[in-house]
Amino acid sequence: MKKYLLSLVLFEALMLFGTKVLADDCPEGVVRCGVTEDGLSWQISNIKDENDMPVTLSDGQPAQQLTITGTEAMQEYSRRGENIAPWKDPNFVKGNSAPTISKIVIEEGITSIGVRAFEDMTSVRSVSLPDGLKSIDVAAFNCCVRLSEINLPSSLETLEGYAFYATRLSNIELPQNLQRIGGLAFGYNSHLSDITIPENTYIDKQAFEAESGAVFIQNVYCSGSNASCQDLKNRESMSGKVQFYHSDGGTYFYDNRWYASPNDILSNNHIKKRIYTVDEANKISGTTNTFKIRYK
Repeated sequence: MKKYLLSLVLFEALMLFGTKVLADDCPEGVVRCGVTEDGLSWQISNIKDENDMPVTLSDGQPAQQLTITGTEAMQEYSRRGENIAPWKDPNFVKGNSAPTISKIVIEEGITSIGVRAFEDMTSVRSVSLPDGLKSIDVAAFNCCVRLSEINLPSSLETLEGYAFYATRLSNIELPQNLQRIGGLAFGYNSHLSDITIPENTYIDKQAFEAESGAVFIQNVYCSGSNASCQDLKNRESMSGKVQFYHSDGGTYFYDNRWYASPNDILSNNHIKKRIYTVDEANKISGTTNTFKIRYK
């Protein structure tokens, strides 16, 4: 009878948290692991440095990496309660929903990051996303207040509202095929100073606003043919922050007002954060309107 009750408790725990209860059930070196309801496998392991020594967080806890593998789209989650993501603290109410996870790796095959999948994981500093990823859904990284490193793959098409709200991103490059940026997607990002919006990307006019209406970004560079950027420019909160460039319709921009740093003027480098006018560029290079700058 006792054995039956124990088995029942373990089964209920698996159903409730979507995780394997014992570390012994996971691969060697994995602290915790499981399979989500939509069939994605996940595991948490301790991070080690180049000398194979454990890395610790500021509070002395081990720094850990969350790795997620599988195919197709990730399911939606809730901020708290029964539908909270299984790699988070099931009893989370407020604060840090996964105190030890500082790195997230999403393996190739996953096509979307689910709603609220990593919300409130305030220890996360870096995220690796795979080629083939199509969308980052609503509030996926909302309130990941230490997140400063992320790569956005060229396959990304949609970046929904609150996706990176209240993060620490300072240098982010948007892929050229990005189709949509939702409202408050980059809201309350005090470290993000400049960003370039691809030519065919729709951007919500509140993309850079905090819930309070505050805007921290300094410069938004848009193609002259991007109508949604004009709506963005017309907002009082974005006054003087939206600048326009002109595209040749391909992968280069030329004869326009905006150029990269002096060292990039005669190269094929990506557009950088510091932008110079044509006059400034001419003084540096001694030529007129001959520069071509590659844009991702």
